[in-house]
Amino acid sequence: MGKSYQIYQTWENGSRNPKDENLRQLADALNVSFEYLTDTEILPIYQKLSDDNKQQTNN
Repeated sequence: MGKSYQIYQTWENGSRNPKDENLRQLADALNVSFEYLTDTEILPIYQKLSDDNKQQTNN
C-alpha cells in the first residue's frame, strides 16, 4: 500500500484509525470486503492478540 511501518503500527495499536481510502486499499490487499473491516470488531480483536499471534495473522 506504500505506507510506512509506523503508519500500520498506529492503526494496530489504536492510536490512529485508518481513513476509509486506506481501509479500502487494505481490504483489497487482504482480499476481503471493505465491510468486513468496518462492520465487524476485527480491529479490537486484533489489538488484543499477543505479539506472536499478530505476527501469525499478518503472515
